[in-house]
Amino acid sequence: MGRQFNGTSDYLASASALAYSSAQKMAISYWSYWDTFANDDKELLTSGNFANTGWYQLSPNASASSAYAIAIYNGSGYTIRTFVRPSAATWHHYVVNIDGTDAANFCIPSVYVDGVSKALTNSSSGATSFTVGNLILYLMSSDTPGGFGAGQLADFAIYTGLNLSSTDASTLYGGTLPGSVQSGNLIYYWKCCGDNSPETPSVGSVNLTVNGTTKVSHPTPVLSSCAAPAPDQFVKVSLRAAP
Repeated sequence: MGRQFNGTSDYLASASALAYSSAQKMAISYWSYWDTFANDDKELLTSGNFANTGWYQLSPNASASSAYAIAIYNGSGYTIRTFVRPSAATWHHYVVNIDGTDAANFCIPSVYVDGVSKALTNSSSGATSFTVGNLILYLMSSDTPGGFGAGQLADFAIYTGLNLSSTDASTLYGGTLPGSVQSGNLIYYWKCCGDNSPETPSVGSVNLTVNGTTKVSHPTPVLSSCAAPAPDQFVKVSLRAAP
């Protein structure tokens, strides 16, 4: 199962600031079903506040660029890189790579959607170095909260110390779960199964506080992420005929 967000008040927020250990390289992997793309600045993710050093944001409905935008702030400058939005109202898998040492690509070197590399366009290119800040994470919202995204979210994972490759992106899109891809660099992973409040992590130690949301089906390739126990995991009961 996944989580459905109504676009008016539903969101998830980390119970405390996430710890990135001064990482410069990171990768974000997630499944998203976005109800309607528009130019109204609805957010999928905001880490902290846009004035915080080490802030980053994923904005599917970026109004300034009429595109899907990734933004970072390094304390002195912003980088915003965009790509063409995929189809709405269906599940897509995303990998977003951030590399604070990659000045040539303004610290956002690559994005994969459904395992395919996307062409990136610079909307702003002020950051040529970046270190991820230890900030509160908001999913399907800005930090206010506000700018609520309408849609569904599943299998949200954060890696540090590397960027995920095209092979990694294809493997995740094919249905392999984050715990089996570059697991040594996986620092946070929330399945977003829709059952629990708070949303507890499979990897990492920070819960997500649940504000609204309803339960929906996971994307088909990763149904096993929230699958019911296999038959041999149930308690076996012996039935004997009465004497």
